[in-house]
Amino acid sequence: MESQHRKVAYRMKKRGMYWSKRGASTMSQMIVLSYEGKLHDLFFGPWRKEYEPYKEITNFSAADIFNYSSDERNYQLPKLVLNATYRYKK
Repeated sequence: MESQHRKVAYRMKKRGMYWSKRGASTMSQMIVLSYEGKLHDLFFGPWRKEYEPYKEITNFSAADIFNYSSDERNYQLPKLVLNATYRYKK
């Protein structure tokens, strides 16, 4: 585990790079997969055959799912109360 930590830290700290938590997590996983020789499977693995039927669907988008969703959405914000007195503890 410690050897993997060194590889990830070395690759990600060079050239003054800054990472978001999500980006750092993704990049560290890719670095570890690369050192383990499994990065090729990430891009060319068995998931590609599972994805084939979905490529045939051309007139379908996330907006279609959103429009047909039966969820009731209530985006009402609470009302602002004016002339209210608030007591603060000191």
